Amino acid sequence: MTTSSKRRRQSRRIQGFLADHYIEALAEWAEVTRTPLFGAIALRRNDLVFGMNWKGRLYFKTDEEAVQEYDAAHSSKLTYTTNEGKPQALKSYAEVPPVVTEDEEKLREWAEIAYQAALKGAVRS
Repeated sequence: MTTSSKRRRQSRRIQGFLADHYIEALAEWAEVTRTPLFGAIALRRNDLVFGMNWKGRLYFKTDEEAVQEYDAAHSSKLTYTTNEGKPQALKSYAEVPPVVTEDEEKLREWAEIAYQAALKGAVRS
């Protein structure tokens, strides 16, 4: 096994561990499941993706209203590299600030806001 494939396996294990941690932290709020999604782990409630665990960071779905809180916290957008090697940002997903991920009550509040943003997006599509 090559070094890069070992790193990818380790990264997937860490992402899985973190996703499970967030699922457990959100258990009082709702039943949350996880599924792989383009190298990330999607967090779902009622089959709607409201969060993503990507490269060890938690990102929540945002909308025009919710994004202001993330911008105030200087949160970055979920960014990946395309096959052509260009960075691409998913503007509707922003990194959840540490002050939120470290407080389960705040995490549940922000998860609800993210879920509502996902619901609004599902209604539009």
